[in-house]
Amino acid sequence: MRQTTTLTNEVRERIVEMILDSARNPGERFLSLRHLAKKMECSLMTVVQAVKPLMAEGILEARPKSGLFIARRPEHYRTINSGGHVRTLYYFYYSSALFLDSYHCDILHYLNHQARRKQWNFQVSDLADPDSLSRALCDSSAAGIVFPAAPRGFKTFEMPHHSSVPLISYGIDAFSSCAGVCVDNFQAGMDLAAYLLNHSYRKQIFITTRTPGWSEQMRIAGIQEELAKHSLALHAILPWSINGEMEAVTSFLKHIRNTGERAALLVNNCSMAMEIIAAAGCMGLRIPEDLGIVSFITRQAEERSSSITRMDFSREEMGKAVMTLLTHPELTRNKVLLSLRLKLIRKNSILERH
Repeated sequence: MRQTTTLTNEVRERIVEMILDSARNPGERFLSLRHLAKKMECSLMTVVQAVKPLMAEGILEARPKSGLFIARRPEHYRTINSGGHVRTLYYFYYSSALFLDSYHCDILHYLNHQARRKQWNFQVSDLADPDSLSRALCDSSAAGIVFPAAPRGFKTFEMPHHSSVPLISYGIDAFSSCAGVCVDNFQAGMDLAAYLLNHSYRKQIFITTRTPGWSEQMRIAGIQEELAKHSLALHAILPWSINGEMEAVTSFLKHIRNTGERAALLVNNCSMAMEIIAAAGCMGLRIPEDLGIVSFITRQAEERSSSITRMDFSREEMGKAVMTLLTHPELTRNKVLLSLRLKLIRKNSILERH
């Protein structure tokens, strides 16, 4: 009975969310009971039980042979029906995520805006604070917990089995322990390799950190997949250390200068690309005449204005995907992973002239 009551309350809150988020005005037709049951992935009886109090409060109206209609917008419904407690959306971060102009800041501001729109509190806390995280996981009225995918080596936490709070992670890497949003690194590798082939760059070199993470591995696999379609292979994978040392890359640039071979470098982000461009310029190499450079992912605002052809994702699309998970509990329960396709940002100064 307790589980049934919880599900009914959950469905009722989701119906309220749909009314608040929809463009429908009072007097307009709402979804049918059967349509709601299908959308909520629950029984028709659960929807009936969830709709009854909304009809009693004058939010929905049932018209014979016509269906459900919106009688009034439930602007104060949450406060009235939660004992005076407004729901809270928790955002947990790790210290290196919220540096100035990072895309995590964009996501945080987007979620904060959406929380205000839904009349939720928005609380920001350090992911390394176990007490704050424990309290959030035990908050039965929480709208959800959102956190950026932690970097390699970061000590992750375990979600208590008894917690029913939606837990959502997002970022560039893939996830497995909870629902999440990530970018499609494999497809991005294929798309960027295809773009280079269309510009006659048959020799492609990938620059990565000394210990490639999951996202880099997927990008490499995508590049190799696209090149294999043309009976080609990735020419080399060159290491780039975390502290910016680039001996292998420098040696390759010297090789290009001495042999006159035409090649394209694929790098993980625009900051790496800009350093390589500076080094190539010191050696007398011209871009794009002697060397092509493309990048995955812009991490900071200054990189978005750079003249580097790159793959990138929409911060707003990622924020909307996070909100989709927050407002569809069945997705978070099933640990659904939403994947965003990267878009190619063309910059003529890097590749087009040859």
